Amino acid sequence: MKVLNTSISASWLVLAVLLLRFLLRRAPKWISVLLWGIVALRLVLPFSVQSVLSLIPSAETLTCEILSGPSFHIHTGFAPVDQQVNGYLADRYFEGVTVPASSGTERMTLLAFFWAAGTAAMLLYAAINCWRLRQTLRTAIPLRDNLYQSDGIASPFVLGIVRPKIYLPFRLEEEALPYVTAHEQAHIQRKDHWWKPLGFLLLAVHWFNPLLWLSYTLLCRDIELACDERVIRGLSRAGCAAYTQALVAVSLAACAAAAVCFLTDPVDSSTEPDAAPPAQTVASSAEEPQPETMPALTRQNAEETIAQILATLTIHSDHTVSFSLPQILPVAEDGKTELAISLNATFSDAPGSFSVQALLDSETGWQGGEQPRLSLDTGKGELTDVFLGVFYLTEVDTNAYDVYAKGSVELPAPFHYDTPAGYTAPSVQLSQTAEATLLHYTLPDGSTPVLSVQLPQSVTITEGEEQLLITRNGETVGTVTLYPFGTADAQSLQEIDPAEDALPMSVFSTVALSNHVGYESYRVCSHNATGAVATAEFVWQDLSSGGSAASTAWQTQNCILAYDWSVMPYFVELQLAPGLFSQTELTALARTITLA
Repeated sequence: MKVLNTSISASWLVLAVLLLRFLLRRAPKWISVLLWGIVALRLVLPFSVQSVLSLIPSAETLTCEILSGPSFHIHTGFAPVDQQVNGYLADRYFEGVTVPASSGTERMTLLAFFWAAGTAAMLLYAAINCWRLRQTLRTAIPLRDNLYQSDGIASPFVLGIVRPKIYLPFRLEEEALPYVTAHEQAHIQRKDHWWKPLGFLLLAVHWFNPLLWLSYTLLCRDIELACDERVIRGLSRAGCAAYTQALVAVSLAACAAAAVCFLTDPVDSSTEPDAAPPAQTVASSAEEPQPETMPALTRQNAEETIAQILATLTIHSDHTVSFSLPQILPVAEDGKTELAISLNATFSDAPGSFSVQALLDSETGWQGGEQPRLSLDTGKGELTDVFLGVFYLTEVDTNAYDVYAKGSVELPAPFHYDTPAGYTAPSVQLSQTAEATLLHYTLPDGSTPVLSVQLPQSVTITEGEEQLLITRNGETVGTVTLYPFGTADAQSLQEIDPAEDALPMSVFSTVALSNHVGYESYRVCSHNATGAVATAEFVWQDLSSGGSAASTAWQTQNCILAYDWSVMPYFVELQLAPGLFSQTELTALARTITLA
């Protein structure tokens, strides 16, 4: 009975955490982990205190009277629910007939045995998997410190409670090793190797509660996101934006409120005077403001709106930056797609040293006609660039969004002060000569680089709905995609040796730093002083079916990578179906590619 009532009380807290997690979705991810910690505290505390601030509807939904009382009653704290359920139960018992205590006890004993069996099964499952993993890791080879490599694992992970070790697959590229290691070390520093087993132990005790299965899944996801935030802070210019102190104060206050309202039980109503029912008011429909008619959101007007906003980005001589929104914004009919804006400024206080001021971080709630003007923190050093990103995001799940339309503009030094930057919508056009296929790119800064490639007979590049497709005899066999560099820092790019068969992370980190996607077997086919064309293997794990990273096999596909930082801050990826070309044919195709 204690386990059941504790689980029900914790469920109310889980629902509150799910709401707070959505409202604080732009807060640091460790805030979400802290909220799950409050849920764990509710589950493990053997006692609770009463509080008038408690939002738990009932401290004891199921009473011990169920075992021996004349009828079954629940006390959820919601009178309409209690009346319906208890009335339904009462109809199935004769009034005044007492249920034998032994009968209720026997039922509860049977349920308790069933619960204990489920808990034991969960713990046995964990023990067997742990034993199997230990057997697999018996052949692991020490690399250094607490790092080990094994050919029996598919992805990196941390194992151990007292002396945690990091295990890495042998297939991991040497260039990615520091970044992957930093991610796993972040897990150890944050004590995640303690919290995840504790979470699983609590789940094993409350295995019958579906809300706690959801909680454990989201806890594991939030732990990974919190680690990614810590590691990426020093790597990605657009992604290392520091969160404002005000947001973190608000988030901690929400955590404290959740603790006060859901770690306490409601005051016993028998000691409180009856409260008068609240007065009801009816607002006249004539007093309600009539909303202004907005155009329905379409892909075309979304892209037009984004282009209009980006064109107004202005850096002012008084150390401020501004942009303007159109007076009327298109609105999604289903209300699930909204405008979000990010604005970051990068500063340098020494050669090779950079810091980012996050002026806006995926800010939503725009009404149209706003003209924000924000102050730059010149105390961070010399301003090197300003980045404005404008997106229409569609909510597909809690804290999960798809990009409906997007655009961005980046202004590097030297700056033209007090003058709007202007913006050109990016595009690509195809043309054909007698010898080559030409891809004419138009970039947001107005530049027009051209990629040339000599394709084999029967292989062509065509325009798809969202990207360029590679086809052979009318069948799609690959894609052509443009990705931004991992950094725009000139000094970092100049330190690259384009002739070296080593993946330059400062160029490819936007893709290669992902946990489940990357490049391997990087081989340079041609190069100049500022760029290279190389063959590689594109590797990825398909986790869409819900499998774990440890058990999901890696898949591979041939690809060609081309970049030249003197031409544009983007690299081109030609991804090709397995078996389409031999390695010799792939190398020959790569050598025909030029970027100018």
